Amino acid sequence: MFFFLKKMKLDYGWKNPEHFRRWGPYTSFGNHASTEMIISWQSKFYSMKRWIYYGETKECEKKIQEKCDPSFHHTFWLKDLKPNTKYYYKISRPEDLKIEEQPVYSFKTGPKEGEKVDFEFCISGDMHADDGNAKKTFDSMEENSPEADFLVTVGDCVTHGGIEEKWNDYFFQADSLKKKIPFMNTTGNHDSDHPESYAHFIQTFQHPYHNTEKGAFYYFVYGNAVFIMLDSDNAGQKHAIQGVVSDEQMEWLEEILDKYGLRDYWVFIFMHHQVYSTGDSGMMHMYDLAYRYLFEKYHVDGVFFGHDHHFEVFWTARESDWGGTHYCLVGNGGGGIDTFNINPKGKGHQPNYLWKGRTYIYERDGILDGNVDGGVRNDKLIEKAHVYGIMEHGYTNMKIKGNSCKMRMIGWQNQEFFVDTIKRTDTGKKYHTPKHMQEF
Repeated sequence: MFFFLKKMKLDYGWKNPEHFRRWGPYTSFGNHASTEMIISWQSKFYSMKRWIYYGETKECEKKIQEKCDPSFHHTFWLKDLKPNTKYYYKISRPEDLKIEEQPVYSFKTGPKEGEKVDFEFCISGDMHADDGNAKKTFDSMEENSPEADFLVTVGDCVTHGGIEEKWNDYFFQADSLKKKIPFMNTTGNHDSDHPESYAHFIQTFQHPYHNTEKGAFYYFVYGNAVFIMLDSDNAGQKHAIQGVVSDEQMEWLEEILDKYGLRDYWVFIFMHHQVYSTGDSGMMHMYDLAYRYLFEKYHVDGVFFGHDHHFEVFWTARESDWGGTHYCLVGNGGGGIDTFNINPKGKGHQPNYLWKGRTYIYERDGILDGNVDGGVRNDKLIEKAHVYGIMEHGYTNMKIKGNSCKMRMIGWQNQEFFVDTIKRTDTGKKYHTPKHMQEF
């Protein structure tokens, strides 16, 4: 007896964000943004082979194909590309192949390495994208920074990196922007502070890591700027003191700084855990001891981090002849703002620093009340370095033009809460009052 069965029909649709597995395609740079691009995607169904067509025209004349173990997540690392060139590509995702006219995506490589060019990038941290909140940040970037060349995130993209549905929600919210610009990411405690969630993180974001056994740290060069990405979660080792990196990572960091620091490059550092903050977690004294001397030795331009959920700017060594370093807390990307620093929660709860309102400006407010006996205060640092703080959601936009950088913090309703233009270190960077600081 023969049975003739209808071929099973697969459902390529999506019912809700939690089940959204069509990640990307999304891109990130290799170590050299001018010649390397990493392309990743995820699909709803498994494949046993993968391919990518790419080229300088929409015909995508070059092809890479390979067999693979059954998987729904795929990555290709393209090398030997031309600098400052737009490329088109098509991928082997089943959902794309079901479309009558297969989608053609594109990316643009960075400028020639070491070349001084104008460019723009965005920074965000602590999105905690599990309820639609991060989309407001992505939408604001698309509206207010349409010419941005890439995005850097400083950890905690999701609230739990070990739960697949959280990542599905993140990519659902990021879907539009991720197809337009590369995303460069650092680890956060929520998305990678366990070995299992750390493994998920590095499989999701396949950046040019130096040694994943010791941490997801790496660097990339874009024009005459070097971006150094640190893993303050130590390869998911929860038992390690969060915020203190491994000896190998510190040695690697100094090697990269020695290569690019004190030369004709912008030098930016990114990590998750806060160096300085008047928010919930307060000052990381170990960081001050471990990093400040090193960053000042190599005249680092800016250090960006999250963990605490607000925006804050510090400027150390600002009376030095080389100009000092900006430290910027950018953990206001979507997670709940730490407003209990304004209104303490519960009986007996006293924040390390008790803000008087939604903004804090040392020159206006002086040293704040709070848990003055707490070990996470650093009043001397505040007296010498504090510039501005605000408890509002948003993202940071950086626009490089020669030896100057215009920095803006832009809110969900397109407000400019903070605006300043700073010089690159050793090119006339001097302390000044920022152009605009919204006061509440």
